[in-house]
Amino acid sequence: YAFQQNADFKRLAYTGPTDKNRGYWIGLRCDGKKFYWDDGTSVDYTNFADLTMAFNSSTEEFRFYVNSTDAKWYTQLASAWTDRGYVCQKNYRPDYSICEEYEVVPSTKTCVSIYTTSKTTTDGEKTCVNTGGHLAAIHDNTVNDYIRRSAISRNLKDGVLIGLTQNGNNGSALNWNDKTSVDYTNFARDFPNNALGQCFAMQTGSIAGEWVNVICGQT
Repeated sequence: YAFQQNADFKRLAYTGPTDKNRGYWIGLRCDGKKFYWDDGTSVDYTNFADLTMAFNSSTEEFRFYVNSTDAKWYTQLASAWTDRGYVCQKNYRPDYSICEEYEVVPSTKTCVSIYTTSKTTTDGEKTCVNTGGHLAAIHDNTVNDYIRRSAISRNLKDGVLIGLTQNGNNGSALNWNDKTSVDYTNFARDFPNNALGQCFAMQTGSIAGEWVNVICGQT
């Protein structure tokens, strides 16, 4: 979108491990009538090499690549692509939007989404993974309390599943589904108790939001 971005790309591309001589594909196209970016944004900056603009009147579709030596943009017929390196870009998202359809826990960068439909831990985890997450991994009291209060506000008074599993006896070999470390726990008295199940739920009916064992395959 700007001269500085193009210059930064040249610097990064030239230090890349491969394809220095061939250049790198970018997301610019020409359909014979107009130029456009693959992401739908307007073409408000260009850095074409000599004669490239002439292709704008062509009936052929062209793709564009950046030469890593001069950072100019060159064309190639879409029907005659060759293998080149390529550049992916993801737009920066400020903190308030990092969670997308999830909720941001205030004063944290933790994202949660409360579901009211009863599921087994296996099905619950699948639902979470399909939306880009996991059953909740809780690392502090702030998040634990937020989940409890959010669940109660949705009338979930019988508890909610969390992403903790137990593979050993009474507290040993605890693991979060997202593979983060178990650096905080909030077990109810006399828990964990492996005899009652190897998965866990939060007791939302208690003020402390304590955790208890549940059977993994039951709702």
